[in-house]
Amino acid sequence: MYSKHRLEALSDAIFAIVMTLLVLEIKVPTGVPHGQLAQALKEPFRDWVALVITFVLSARFWVLQHQLFDLLDKIKPRTLVTTFLFLGLMTLLPFSTALWGHNITEPLALAIYFGHQGLIGVAMVVEIESGLRDHNLHVVEAMYKLRGRLYVMIIAMVAACLAVWLLPLHYTGIVAASAALLGRMVRNFFDKRRAKKTAAHHA
Repeated sequence: MYSKHRLEALSDAIFAIVMTLLVLEIKVPTGVPHGQLAQALKEPFRDWVALVITFVLSARFWVLQHQLFDLLDKIKPRTLVTTFLFLGLMTLLPFSTALWGHNITEPLALAIYFGHQGLIGVAMVVEIESGLRDHNLHVVEAMYKLRGRLYVMIIAMVAACLAVWLLPLHYTGIVAASAALLGRMVRNFFDKRRAKKTAAHHA
């Protein structure tokens, strides 16, 4: 039997390292002439944008992964595979973040970044769907909400990737946000519908 607590501890350690490494890509300006420090600090602005977005998404994935661990009945060999796949994708975040930050107007860099974020979500969804199939997941309201949140995130990332190639770059964020909002509305609709069925069943 594999220990859930040890796997959680490993995940926490990797998250801590990855989220710390993000800032190392932003270099402190040195040898700046007197009076030009403000201008030098503006140069890595795009890198800061990429870092902040990645940090927020990483924090979100950390929360979602812990919710998933709470729902798992036991750690199976398959769970190890999906978790290590998830963590392996997480360790690549400093690379995809730096790639996007240094090439923020390059469509390919943006597609790689959001595609990478989408794959992280897919790794978690695979474990959820597999756990449902082999009854290794507690089927409670929290599980449905977790699965819905992950699908919304994946849809938003896919929408961003498609928008990169179909629309001007400055529309990418709008498309991703719109897809996330629409996905959330659909998720809330099904949550309310499921809640009504549950209430009717217990009545």
